[in-house]
Amino acid sequence: MTNLKKCDYFEWKDEQQEEGYYKNLLYSLKQELDAKEDLSVINNFRNRIVELEFFLAKEKSVVESIDKELSESKKTIHRYKMVVAFLVFGLVLCVFKLSK
Repeated sequence: MTNLKKCDYFEWKDEQQEEGYYKNLLYSLKQELDAKEDLSVINNFRNRIVELEFFLAKEKSVVESIDKELSESKKTIHRYKMVVAFLVFGLVLCVFKLSK
């Protein structure tokens, strides 16, 4: 069995190839890093969108409940106005009957 020796570096025979190889490697690594950063930014935006959609749905439910309470209050006020109108009308009739 042969013993393999680990090499810490690779020596190019042509310096131009060496320079081009490392420039291309750096360029591709920078592109990968930018893509990953873009993905993290996109993921952050997606998380923010989900959060905002949740808050929007929550706000809609609150607004709907407030609208429901408002319509119930308006109905109650309308009923009280009708009761007051009938009482005033009855009072006016009583006053006219007593005055005759």
